[in-house]
Amino acid sequence: CPATEDRERIVKCFDAGAAAAILKSCHPLHTPGLPAGARRFRHSVRGIWGSSTTGRELLSPQQASRLYTDLCQSKNHVVIPSLAGFSLDSREWIDTLRFFEPLQPPCVQLDLFYLNEDLSLPDTQARLGTLMMRLRENCTLPLLPKLNQELRPGAALATFKHTGIAGWSLLDSIRTHLPSHPQAGDSGFPVFAHAQVPGSASLFGGWQLPLVSEYVYRLHANSPISIVAGGGVNQASDVVQLLALGAQAVQVATPVLVEGPAWIRRTLRDLVTATEIQAGPVASPQTFDRVRAHIDLAQCSGCGQCTEQLMCNAIRMTTCGPQIQPDRCEGCGFCLGLCANHAIHLHPYYPKPQYITEMIDGE
Repeated sequence: CPATEDRERIVKCFDAGAAAAILKSCHPLHTPGLPAGARRFRHSVRGIWGSSTTGRELLSPQQASRLYTDLCQSKNHVVIPSLAGFSLDSREWIDTLRFFEPLQPPCVQLDLFYLNEDLSLPDTQARLGTLMMRLRENCTLPLLPKLNQELRPGAALATFKHTGIAGWSLLDSIRTHLPSHPQAGDSGFPVFAHAQVPGSASLFGGWQLPLVSEYVYRLHANSPISIVAGGGVNQASDVVQLLALGAQAVQVATPVLVEGPAWIRRTLRDLVTATEIQAGPVASPQTFDRVRAHIDLAQCSGCGQCTEQLMCNAIRMTTCGPQIQPDRCEGCGFCLGLCANHAIHLHPYYPKPQYITEMIDGE
């Protein structure tokens, strides 16, 4: 993250009230020999698109360790190194982990974003689990994997079971390709002037929050491991929401990049007066299924946009307005971004006891 790539920027975040900093990811590349390139960002209706080069976006382990040592020794700041890897070969990760072992950081984040692997495939998930076991055998540092959105919550729970990880870190942006349009400005897609790699980009922004919320719900319900939640956080109420769902800490990047460290100071001030967290009963694997979308008809304009999408078969229009069929809703959160009135929200779903379901079906 550009906000944590040099001492000056990190200190500004600490001075604004940040409790800790996760350093920009490092990898033992020969970074001086790679073209640094330039960053290109653009807002669109689909989020924030970013394009850059690997040489620009990764620190070397030497740079990261100097940054870590400088920050910890000068003011005793809490700093977490972040390691990246391009494959699931443990040798690529172990040497870098051992590089940081003498420094004894509180934990090390494992950034899965740069993997040239499809984490949605069961075979890849099995290999990822094997990687984690080998890292634990060769390193004493607590490990904090940062989940890629290709790895759904259920798959993450199965993959990291019995691997001894220190916690979950949520949730990275999506690696994607920019669609090409012959007409400039078509469909609101970004066009990067002078971008060196215009076909490849990352997509991030506020649309991530519903997904992060689902991850927190499901991971908290099925695992005792601590959660550092992030992705789509833009205001104090987002922080309150993630803490109420079960996160122990909240990480932010995008609003700090957009507004500067002042966002941290203002949000901390807003949290003092925020509504008291209403976490409710702690969900357990026996009572919790997943999140479901809910439409607040008081906010709904009845435009029908949510019913016209082709992504979902759970929403239907009735005489009272659009309604969501809970048994069909997968809680993907796509419909939230379609509603101009912000009338759709995600909530935990507690299935009715079977006898109630049978009684309703009988009627």
